[in-house]
Amino acid sequence: MFILLKTIYLGGFIMTWTGEYFEICIELEKVRERSLTIGTHRLPHANEIGACFLLQNYATNKRLVEECVEGQLMLGIGGGKFDHHSLNNETTCYDLIAEAFGCKYKKLEHIRVFIADNNNNGAKGMINIASLYKAMNTMWSNDESVSENIAWFLRALNLKSTDTGKHANDFSQERIIELSKSCSDFDYFMSNEKWIERAVNTEKAWQGEFFDQACRELENLDSQGLVREAHGLFFIKNGKGKSKAIKPKICGVMSSHVRMATALRVKKQADVFLVYNPTTKYYLIGVNKNTFRHYRDALLEVFKILQVNEKRVGSDPDRWYYFKPAINIYNGSLTHPHIKPSALKFGEVFAAVCVGMKQDALPKSCDGKNCYSCFLSSACLYRCKRRVDIQKTREKSERKNIPQIVLAV
Repeated sequence: MFILLKTIYLGGFIMTWTGEYFEICIELEKVRERSLTIGTHRLPHANEIGACFLLQNYATNKRLVEECVEGQLMLGIGGGKFDHHSLNNETTCYDLIAEAFGCKYKKLEHIRVFIADNNNNGAKGMINIASLYKAMNTMWSNDESVSENIAWFLRALNLKSTDTGKHANDFSQERIIELSKSCSDFDYFMSNEKWIERAVNTEKAWQGEFFDQACRELENLDSQGLVREAHGLFFIKNGKGKSKAIKPKICGVMSSHVRMATALRVKKQADVFLVYNPTTKYYLIGVNKNTFRHYRDALLEVFKILQVNEKRVGSDPDRWYYFKPAINIYNGSLTHPHIKPSALKFGEVFAAVCVGMKQDALPKSCDGKNCYSCFLSSACLYRCKRRVDIQKTREKSERKNIPQIVLAV
């Protein structure tokens, strides 16, 4: 198979898109006589670039001989030693590289914690360099732009590696700018002036131009009746352990705009959103963190119902992935580019979200007895267990010939 290679040259490293994965060839500080080729997915996350930062600065020849048998390291893809996605826990690619290459240094603990928090809990607004880097990759995703995005983030990490004082945990762009005033060791990545310009332009475009575009598109779709809306029923616990019922607003739309999910949350006050991208043919389902801040399992029953429905139409249920830290459900992603789009139609997915978020919803035929014949039985839903428990309580009361307790379903 012929693969077109597009190579971008930047000081200190070379980046190539092979057509299947992204190659980053970096010069090594401790092994001057050789470079290292790293393979990762397109639009690499802050986590993978954090691992590149470790390798660039701390990889030794001895460790490279042990870990880089084929002359290349694959980060975050392929299911190998440094693919953290296959571990199903909060271990990051940065952690795996730090462990394997012996660079779990105390002086870098602030960077490790920052990378882990961003990877496991998601980027937060425009308050730090990881948020800005993610926005860059979202808005400017052609090969040359991605290369510059990586250079931008690598420069920031290199500067922060020297910042071990009272501002160690400050990863704002303002702090990076302050550090750059007294340090010019990393100009081979990107000049101070260009770094600042890219940061400012990113924040301006993300908060302004791109968001306004999404809002206008949403308004147009809404005027055509193409925005679906519904309300669920979700039980949340208060501080005293008692449950309170809320009716989360659910909104769904078909759009390729990168900021449509935010537009739904802001303009439609959506507590739960569904966006189908007609370009990639993938779905994204998420929540408003203010509503479900302490409920990482908020979409768990939605996820289970989607898997059951996918299987019912003869498709692979593993096409759906639940990322609990961000409370998002994905059908296909950067780290799993070979996942096929869902076989379910947009209306079917929206219906599954509505049923999943309405925790008292059960098939009309449900009597709490014939669970094995129910298509939802394989999903092991909490509501099903609750319904069965209620039925058993009723039967037990009848056998004892005592007044039946009336329980709400």
